[in-house]
Order: sequence, then C-alpha cells, then structure tokens
Amino acid sequence: MPKTLIIITSFPDVCPTCVEQGVGGYDWMFDKSKVMNIDKINKLKTAWGEFAQDNTYCNLTLAAATSAFQPVFDVRAEMATADLRYTALIAQRDTVDNEANDLMLRIVNAIKAEPDGENSPLYRALGYKTRNERGSPGPKSTTTPSLSAPAKTTMPIGTFSGNTITTFSGNPLTTIRGVSAQS
Repeated sequence: MPKTLIIITSFPDVCPTCVEQGVGGYDWMFDKSKVMNIDKINKLKTAWGEFAQDNTYCNLTLAAATSAFQPVFDVRAEMATADLRYTALIAQRDTVDNEANDLMLRIVNAIKAEPDGENSPLYRALGYKTRNERGSPGPKSTTTPSLSAPAKTTMPIGTFSGNTITTFSGNPLTTIRGVSAQS
C-alpha cells in the first residue's frame, strides 16, 4: 500500500534538505497508514534533550519540535475525555430510560384502574389489546395417538445373531449367523 503523506505548512522554515529527501513538512510523523506511537515521540524528545539539546533538525529546536508534537497529545487527551463522557452518558441514558419506563408503567396501570380502563379507547390507542378483544382462551386441545397405525420404535441396527431387531424405518430385521434378512 503506498504511503499517503501530509505536508504541514504551518512551519515556514521547513528544511530544504528534508523536502528534497521526501521528508519535508514533517510528513514522516503523519503517515496515514500507521497510528502514531506516543512512546516514540517521548523517546525522541527525551533522547534529543539528553544528548543533543542545542542541535536543530529540519530547522527546528527541541522546543519547537515539542510544540509541533503537542497536538498529538492534545487530541488523545480530548479523545480520552470524550470516551469517559460517552461512557457516562450511556449510564445516564440507561438510568433515565428505566425511570421513564417505570413512570410509563405506572400511568398505564392507572389507566387500567379506571372504570372501563382496559376497554377504553385510550388503552387501545396505546397499543394494548382491550379486554373485549382478548376473549377467552377456549378449550385446550388434546391430541391422542392414532390407533390405526402401529407405533414405530427405532433402535440402532446391531448384529444380534438370531434376534429380531427394529431398523430406523420401523421394519423388523432378523439376523441369523451374521446374515440379515427382513421378515
């Protein structure tokens, strides 16, 4: 995948050597194909401050580079705050939804408690079935097994010499000395 480079033009004094080498405008730090590793920035700043504090690279001092890297940290801090806020809003949403659901159920129960409440047009308009629409459950149906067809039992086929066993289809199968024959 080819790298997509972003050239930052907020620094007018970009190093011409870096531009010639294809690094111009600090684009190496903002390669879209990779997520920025904060530890690398911290390591760069620490090592630069420890071993080459007075040197400039790409026409930047350590202080200028630190301020150039600051938006990386600021955005991540803002994202962390937004993530915490989002989590808190989910909890708040769940709380207010539960309270609203409880209130709604109390209101519906109050409507049902009125005379003709469960048969009222208001109760029906809320999407509930009225008492008149529900009707009685009616008799329970009982199913009895058919007496005309014999009940089929299934049993795995085995090699029981001389015994009659039943196949999966319910047909009796007799095996005699290892030879099976349907009876």
